[in-house]
Amino acid sequence: LETIAGIIGLHSEPGQHRLFQSMNSQTSQYERIKKYLVQQNHNCLCAIASISIVLNAINDTNQYQEDTFWNNPGSRACNKKVAENTGLLLDEIAKMGNSIASKTNQAMFEYTLACDSSMEEMRQIIMDTVASENTYFILNYDPSSILTSEFGGHVSPIIAYHQETDSALVWDVWPTIEPIWVPIEKLYECANTIDSGSRKSRGWVVAIGMN
Repeated sequence: LETIAGIIGLHSEPGQHRLFQSMNSQTSQYERIKKYLVQQNHNCLCAIASISIVLNAINDTNQYQEDTFWNNPGSRACNKKVAENTGLLLDEIAKMGNSIASKTNQAMFEYTLACDSSMEEMRQIIMDTVASENTYFILNYDPSSILTSEFGGHVSPIIAYHQETDSALVWDVWPTIEPIWVPIEKLYECANTIDSGSRKSRGWVVAIGMN
């Protein structure tokens, strides 16, 4: 899959420059989270891959993996077969994260509908999250407007912010898409779309580590 104009791949020279600058300005979680960053294996389990990345980063462990995710206590918060067929809705992402994390008081997951927020608020939350020690941002969005191929609803973590270009680094968990820098305005547009499953807008989940 290829991105449209204005979207910068992380592995390009400009993408690496943005990462370097975001790390210098302490608005990047890349160094802290990179050993847990993975791609999804199952077509519909982008949310599970994203939750696993975040839980592993919060707990500094590799306990949570997509293939064995349903063996974890609390994973029955959502139906496995439904998740594998249609993925998780925004509120279900938070529900699943809280169900697993509550077993050991690891973290708290809070979701926000994009329609109940604003681009400015989203930007501020991303900036605060990527600058924090143990808080993470999971985006639920429709990436069809930033990719040249048709794409449905999707879930991936955001791990850095570049102030000069007002863009955020999306660690896309889809296997054929590299991490991409996307303008905040465009990310908000992608999040403020209607999910046909919930008939509500998409949005984001913030996971706050309790350690």
